[in-house]
Amino acid sequence: MSEINRLLQRLCDAEIDFVIVGGFAATLHGSSLVTRDLEVCAILSSGNVEKLRETLRDLQPTHRLTPQKLSFLDNPDAGVEIHNLYLRTDFG
Repeated sequence: MSEINRLLQRLCDAEIDFVIVGGFAATLHGSSLVTRDLEVCAILSSGNVEKLRETLRDLQPTHRLTPQKLSFLDNPDAGVEIHNLYLRTDFG
């Protein structure tokens, strides 16, 4: 199973409400353009963020746009409002 499929399965198993957007979504709808990244839109409520942290814990999630590779597991602090989230994991 590809890393993208495993990530999607984890999100589904954790009962996180999300939609797939971007190039991968276009591929699912028949586009010939193939991408190797997964773009997901999810509600970033504090409950969903905690579910995401738990779901991705063993995949070493880090913030993709920070040069220091800050861990998503403890940054930002619990309860801090998040508007956008760009992560890199061991699956990509």
